[in-house]
Amino acid sequence: MQYAQRCLAFDESFSDAHTTVGLVHLVLRQWEKAIEECELAVSLNPNSADNTAILAVALRAIGRVEEALAILEKGHPSQPHATRLVLTRIWQLLPPDGAVR
Repeated sequence: MQYAQRCLAFDESFSDAHTTVGLVHLVLRQWEKAIEECELAVSLNPNSADNTAILAVALRAIGRVEEALAILEKGHPSQPHATRLVLTRIWQLLPPDGAVR
């Protein structure tokens, strides 16, 4: 996370750095911080399938499955299969009820 934070100190609009910080918060089970960073990343770069997929994973991790599915179904015209591929791989790692324990 330290390198992502350095990137953000240089350029706060770097969406991938926000996604990286969001992923770290996700791993640390800091759900709200993870969602906040991922939402910011998506707002900065709404065409990134990776950013959107990670936001969907964070939402699913706290049981907001319907929101996560809506994000996945929306997809990206520029990357129609990328969001589904990324999210499907990560989705498989989470429990069936969507909640991370």
